[in-house]
Amino acid sequence: MECKHLNNYASPEDAAAHARAAGLEDIKTWLRPEVVTFPDDAGLGSFLGGGLLSPYLTGVDEQRRKEVVTSVVRALPDRSVLFVRLNVVGRTPLAK
Repeated sequence: MECKHLNNYASPEDAAAHARAAGLEDIKTWLRPEVVTFPDDAGLGSFLGGGLLSPYLTGVDEQRRKEVVTSVVRALPDRSVLFVRLNVVGRTPLAK
């Protein structure tokens, strides 16, 4: 399964360029890594199956989806996922 197209995330520089192209000024961008820990396997599995893994499992039958999600949950014994948030702030120019 080719998944490279599913992992195309903008860099802070790319995001700033998009914001500039949209007319924003005084743009600041930064990455903020954050570890999120789920309270139980069911919560982590629900999150993974309904969000994070969903694009990779398109077209996969329900039984196989459950097996993959369960496998990933077991591979994360501390039930933690590292998120890296891209923050972008800017302002619209003042009218003259």
